Amino acid sequence: MKVSPARILIGLILGAVLGWVCVRSRSPLLLHIPGLLAPLGSLFINAIRICVIPLVTSSLIVGCAVSRDTGQIGKLAGRSIVLMLVYLSVSAVFAGALAFPGFARLRVVKEANRPKASQVIASPAIESGLGAWFSDLIPSNIFKAASDGALLPLIVFSIAFGITLSRMSAAHRDPLLQWFQALSEAFTRLIDAVLQTAHIGVFCLAVNLTTAAGMGGVRALFWYVVALSLINSAFVVFVLYPSVAIFARVSFLAFVRAAAPAQALAFTSRSSLAALPATYQAAHDGLGIPREVSSFFFPFAASIFRVGGCMAQMVGICFLATFYGVPLSLARLAVIAVNAVGISLTVPGIPGGAIIVMTPILSSIGIPLEGMVMLLAVDTIPDMFRTMANVTGWLSAGAILSSRRLPLEESLHQMGQADRESIS
Repeated sequence: MKVSPARILIGLILGAVLGWVCVRSRSPLLLHIPGLLAPLGSLFINAIRICVIPLVTSSLIVGCAVSRDTGQIGKLAGRSIVLMLVYLSVSAVFAGALAFPGFARLRVVKEANRPKASQVIASPAIESGLGAWFSDLIPSNIFKAASDGALLPLIVFSIAFGITLSRMSAAHRDPLLQWFQALSEAFTRLIDAVLQTAHIGVFCLAVNLTTAAGMGGVRALFWYVVALSLINSAFVVFVLYPSVAIFARVSFLAFVRAAAPAQALAFTSRSSLAALPATYQAAHDGLGIPREVSSFFFPFAASIFRVGGCMAQMVGICFLATFYGVPLSLARLAVIAVNAVGISLTVPGIPGGAIIVMTPILSSIGIPLEGMVMLLAVDTIPDMFRTMANVTGWLSAGAILSSRRLPLEESLHQMGQADRESIS
């Protein structure tokens, strides 16, 4: 089922109007409305939270377990992963470096929710020192880590478990792999079902947000939309395009012309998978990427490589931290960036997936989760720019990868062809 952005936006507007009316009114009946709607908003938040960690961990385990680290396929997969991680790391640093100081200078954001800032208590775990942070990467109890919302240790464990699972015999690996695949699909469907009620949850939360912050909160969301859209566009122009011009055997203008149709389709459809056929065409006809490379890389990238999703998490967290008055030191921002890179590999293929999976990070640093739902409500326009950045990232990485390609066996081409047909 497809979530309607229009319904969510209407819920946000109606909730903001009702909250403003409640604040301005002297009627005792209206003054009680925010308190009556607050439990429904909390119920919606909890329904999302309960799905995120199982979805992230099961997706990571499956992604690592199905990899094949043998021969030329393994070498191509290894180079692809390294290139993706480099791009994702750069995108996290780029977005954080622009978003946090930018929001800090906007008075409408800093002063929008001053009454709630004193109620936020940040988690001390991030400030406990580099040694303690490093030792906590391996959780002593994965269930406690999940309960505490300690996502980075869970990511490390999931990757290690998935790699171990991939090296087991098929007789022992396949039953576990099928179980984790079913778990991932089940939680994806559950989150999708929860999001069908997003307009109601957003309405209830908007009433309370406007009651606490006034219309300043709504104006602050406008600046969030502008900032995230501009940062995604700037990353495409100032990072992705130059990286292709420097490291790939493609001229700058040739890459811009070849990528334009896929970018336009991604922007208008807000679906990376919908733009995948146009991405193949741009890769083959405009960029000269060999089919034995593209048939493996693009389905792989469509599953886990989303620079736009990584930037959305960094911008969203920086915005909410400024909005709620939660201090972010450089050390804390660095940990958030590492988390954002890891989480971006597991973003579910549902509307607003990049926003939903940031909930464990918000909990760990003491940011109220109601803010995440507000970002989800205004995600339509940023999602256009985010999807365009994702597709441009695929083409950029594919162009660089093909310029340093290895001779591949025919089995790689056949495997990639089957993957592409299943996704298309």
